[in-house]
Amino acid sequence: AGAGLAGMLPQRWNRLMPIAAGSLCVIAGFVTLSGHLVSIMYLAGVVLMMFGWNFLQPLLSGMCSDADENGRVVCAMGSIQSIGMGFGPAVVAPLIAKGSFTGAIWIASIAMIIGIGFVVIETILRNRQQSIAN
Repeated sequence: AGAGLAGMLPQRWNRLMPIAAGSLCVIAGFVTLSGHLVSIMYLAGVVLMMFGWNFLQPLLSGMCSDADENGRVVCAMGSIQSIGMGFGPAVVAPLIAKGSFTGAIWIASIAMIIGIGFVVIETILRNRQQSIAN
C-alpha cells in the first residue's frame, strides 16, 4: 500500500514533504514498539513502520535516480540494503540482549532523522543548482 501511494503522488510535488511524512510514520512505528507491548500495539507499530518504509523506498530510489545519470547508485541499492539488513541486527543485538528495545528504537529513530537531514541537504543543493542553471 505504501509503495502504491508513493506512485500516485503528483510528479509536480517536491519529494521532501512526502519523505518527511513517511519518515515520521516509521519513527511513530518504532516508538509504538517501545515499552510494554500488547498485541494491538505491536500490530500498529509494525503496520506504521512497514507502511512508512514501503512508502519511502520508491521516493528515495527516485532521488538516487535523479542524482546519478549512470544509474549505478540505484543498481547498488539492493546490495546496500542487504548489507544493512545483515549488519543492523549485529549492531543492535547487544542492546536487545539486556531485555529492552529502547536502545535499538533510539538508534533507528536517530538514523531516520539523519536520513531526513541528508534529504533536506540534497533538496537544497539541487534547488540551488537549478536556480543557477536558469
